[in-house]
Amino acid sequence: MITIILTSTFLYAEKIIVLKDGAEIRGEVISGNDSSITVKSENKIHTFKRIDIKSIKKRQPRGGLLLPPEELYKKMTLRIDQDDAEAQYRLGLFCLERNLFDYAAVEFDKAKKLDNRCAAIIDVQLQKIYKAKVKGAYDIGLYYYNNGKYKIALNIFKEALKAYPDSSMLEELQEMIELSKERLIFAPVMTEKEIKEKLKKREFLVPYTAETVKAINSYLADLIKSEDDDSKSRLKEYCTRYLVMANSYLETAESDMGAERWRDFQIALYCYEIAAYDRDLSGDVETFRREIRKKINENFQSKLSAPLTLSKLKWAEAFIEGIETRGEERRLSASWYYEVAKEYESRVKNRQTALNKALYCYLVLANSFPEQSEVEKVGLYGWARCFEKLEK
Repeated sequence: MITIILTSTFLYAEKIIVLKDGAEIRGEVISGNDSSITVKSENKIHTFKRIDIKSIKKRQPRGGLLLPPEELYKKMTLRIDQDDAEAQYRLGLFCLERNLFDYAAVEFDKAKKLDNRCAAIIDVQLQKIYKAKVKGAYDIGLYYYNNGKYKIALNIFKEALKAYPDSSMLEELQEMIELSKERLIFAPVMTEKEIKEKLKKREFLVPYTAETVKAINSYLADLIKSEDDDSKSRLKEYCTRYLVMANSYLETAESDMGAERWRDFQIALYCYEIAAYDRDLSGDVETFRREIRKKINENFQSKLSAPLTLSKLKWAEAFIEGIETRGEERRLSASWYYEVAKEYESRVKNRQTALNKALYCYLVLANSFPEQSEVEKVGLYGWARCFEKLEK
């Protein structure tokens, strides 16, 4: 897979050749020796003597790296031998790496027709992707379920069941569909106004979601603004009740090793957040909040793994793309993959293998975060930098 990518280096490794007479040539160095270098610029080949060159400047990846995947695929098809089964197969892998599954199927089909001996290998690749996407969808749904987003989780599980009817995770998906439906009955979606009305009636709602917490905190903020004794009394009553609720969910979470353990940790965290509105309690709950948040973050990060294979790369991208655009988990994902990428990129031992691993980590950042975001740019530049190092 790396071979086909490196054959298209001119898309990524553009240089500025500065001659001693002041002229600048923008292009890709395609070969060189002690006496001269050969540069491809605007579809023309130029050879310059080293003695005539003042300097060679590196450029950040140019627009080619930022091409839409479909356009990049079309460019790649022009650079391979259409009668070479291995080249078609490698281009299929190239497409899979970028979620271009329809194009991948076309290239794999071409490879099969040219050489049927690669059919088994192709089927293995497609099966790996299939399994990775199912697992990614399941984990995304589980993430939302544990965070009280039961309606979103239900839709994800249903879509996964429909999209992957032959999956080995069929029973797990069906089970989570039923659990999500059950939770929706006990945790219906309510507006902020409806939540406040229930609180006024002294109905203590379990904070399954961040939206519920926001509404409860808004109600408590209104009580803080009031100067009357009844409001102060109500505030202390609510915060004390939610402190008791938090301790109960925390105890359950710490004694349970089941699938809902992390949902209970999250609810405990929400309850402590509400209880902290009483300043007399805020100091006591802050330690619990820090410890629970640390556990939740560690649990989330344990789901992340360095994408050392194509199937793991697809799982990583599917998992991160399913997370909400904003949120602690999104930030943790970006930070984790960036740190892992840097660590691999800095390794000296088994240099080529380490750079390939770093390249995959940068691909997760480049492919799974919003276009033009800082994270995507870091991923793109890291990706290009690894290509250049691999070429050397």
